[in-house]
Amino acid sequence: GDERARHLVGYLRGEVLTPLPDDLRRVLRRTAILDAFRADLAVAVTGEPDAADLLARAEREQLFVVPLDVRGDWFRFHHLFAEVLRDDLARTEPDLVPQLHTRAAQWLAAYDQPVAAVRHALAGDDPELTVALVARHAPVLTRIGQVETALGWFRTLGDDVCRADPRLAAARALTGAHTGRPHEIVSWAAAAEQALDAPAPGRPQLTPGETTAARIEIAMLRWAAAIFAGEFAASRRHVDEALRLFPAGAGAPSGFMLLALGVSRFRTGEADASWATLVEAESVAEDRGEPLAVVAARGLRALQAAVGGRLEEAARLAAGAATVAEQNGLVEHFNTATLRAAQGWVALHTGRQRKAVDLFRRALELVQRGGLRVEVAEVLTALAMAEERLG
Repeated sequence: GDERARHLVGYLRGEVLTPLPDDLRRVLRRTAILDAFRADLAVAVTGEPDAADLLARAEREQLFVVPLDVRGDWFRFHHLFAEVLRDDLARTEPDLVPQLHTRAAQWLAAYDQPVAAVRHALAGDDPELTVALVARHAPVLTRIGQVETALGWFRTLGDDVCRADPRLAAARALTGAHTGRPHEIVSWAAAAEQALDAPAPGRPQLTPGETTAARIEIAMLRWAAAIFAGEFAASRRHVDEALRLFPAGAGAPSGFMLLALGVSRFRTGEADASWATLVEAESVAEDRGEPLAVVAARGLRALQAAVGGRLEEAARLAAGAATVAEQNGLVEHFNTATLRAAQGWVALHTGRQRKAVDLFRRALELVQRGGLRVEVAEVLTALAMAEERLG
């Protein structure tokens, strides 16, 4: 228990760490801020050109260095030894700690490890880097269902920092869209627009490209707020605005923008145009790794097919959407309500009333979680029909 751990820590400090040569001890303690490390990362963080050789020596001498992969690239320290090393760092080089975290953040961001990069940036000494990393990666995490991680970043940064940067405010609004909190979409989108129109003194200037991207994001957020409120004509105006702002020559808009257009077309009665747009949205979203957009677009096509009496096609599309949701941890996202409603209609039209009731109840639970007013009414109506048939 605790007593044994305390003895072990004392042993590691006195018998293992203290006798080490200064250069090896320095590299070990500076590397100990990392949960996992490899040679080039350790060189970048410690600022010691021979860090790789020293760590290889530590491994050879079995200094509580644990390999993490078969190729022998990645390692970590035994957790108690890491604790001892971090204590040593805090005692001998406390002023260096934030700088070590910033170096780690820069390296991890460059090597496409955004979650680890942001964690170190938040502990580092470069606020601009932290804001840039959170602004870039929070929307990506939010859209793949990792909303809690993004919200944790925002909490650490604080509301004032988020309000002062339009990219952060827009990213914060997006988490509202994905957690079914429409009022947060509206308030944070307004904060983003204000930060763009009246920049806070001392805030880094956005490039024209970043400004345009922020305006597109704000238009998309207003689209989402309109959809939540059931204001479908307004939603169409906002998505049209986003597409108008989209730079010529920048390739296709994202799967989410095309999905938004498809949803608005569906809601304003353009069934054929909606279907074609959703097919395109699905294709782009698959290419770009946007599984939530795939689920939403395919689910809405399934619903259109079911309501139109094309039951086999509806069942196939809904099953495909459900598979993508399962593979990407999105089964509980409120956007899966549509595919469940489609399956409910298929069950109802094929005489399986009990199954239909269960599916419509599941759709209702999901759609209420999302706070989608019109959709709640639609699912309740379908559920009432299914229950009536059950008697």
